[in-house]
Amino acid sequence: MIAVNGGSTSADGVHISIALPTSGTTFVSAVGNNGFDCTGGPGGPLDCTGDLPAGDSTVITVSLTVNVGGGLPDDLHLTATIDPGDAFSENDEGNNTQTETTTISGTSCSLCIDLVSAQLVPSVDPIDSGEDLTLTYQVVNVGDMDTTTQIHPIDEILLQLVASIDGGTAGFTPGAPMSNNPNVTCSQFDFFGLVLVNQCKGHLAPGEGVTITFTMNDVTGSSIFVEGKADPNGEATEFIETNNKLSQTIKINP
Repeated sequence: MIAVNGGSTSADGVHISIALPTSGTTFVSAVGNNGFDCTGGPGGPLDCTGDLPAGDSTVITVSLTVNVGGGLPDDLHLTATIDPGDAFSENDEGNNTQTETTTISGTSCSLCIDLVSAQLVPSVDPIDSGEDLTLTYQVVNVGDMDTTTQIHPIDEILLQLVASIDGGTAGFTPGAPMSNNPNVTCSQFDFFGLVLVNQCKGHLAPGEGVTITFTMNDVTGSSIFVEGKADPNGEATEFIETNNKLSQTIKINP
C-alpha cells in the first residue's frame, strides 16, 4: 500500500487505517517506511502513523500467512484508508481509500516447507549521500513442516541478506544485523567496505517468520543493490522454489 501527500502543505501525525482479511490468513507483521509505525492486528485493523511532508509518500508492507486447510476464500481483500478520522481538510476527500485484492489459486502446501521472502523495505529511497539507511527483510515459512527437517539450524544458512554499493566514492559503516526471532541468529561479513553479507542460521516453525534489520551508516556512492534470499544454498526441497528471493536498488543522491 502506498500513501502520498499530493498537496503543498506538510501533514504531521497522519493516520492510515488498514482493514485485514477476516478469514483465511494469519497476520505476521506490518512495516512502514519514511518514519511510519504500525500497531494493531491480529484480530483488528492496523493503525499506521507518521508525518507526510508535501509531495512525500510512505509504503506500508503488510505480511500475512495464507492458512493451509479449509475456510480459505477465493479472494483476500486488504483495504487502506488514509486520514480515516478526517483530521485534515483536503481538496479531494474521495481518493483516501484503496483496496488490494489477492486471488487464491493452486494446490495447498501439505507436508512441506515453503520459505517466502515476504518483504524487503528500505527506510528511505532515494537516500542522500552521508545519511544512514536501515533495511528490513522478512522471511516466513508458510509450509506445514519445521525447517529443521531439511535445514540444519546450526550448520546451514536459513537466509542471507547482501548489500553492495556502487560509485567512485562508495562506502558505508555497517551496523550489526538484528533478528526479532530468538530462534534465528545472524553473522556479518564485510568485503572491502563495498559488499556486506548478512547470514542467518536457525529454524522456523510452520507459519513462523523472522524479520532482519540492519543499518548502513554514512552511505556514499551512486546506488545500493540489496538482495535477500531464503535458503540461499538450496538445502531444502520446497513447495515453491521461486518465492525465495527479493531485490531492490536504492539510489544515492549526491
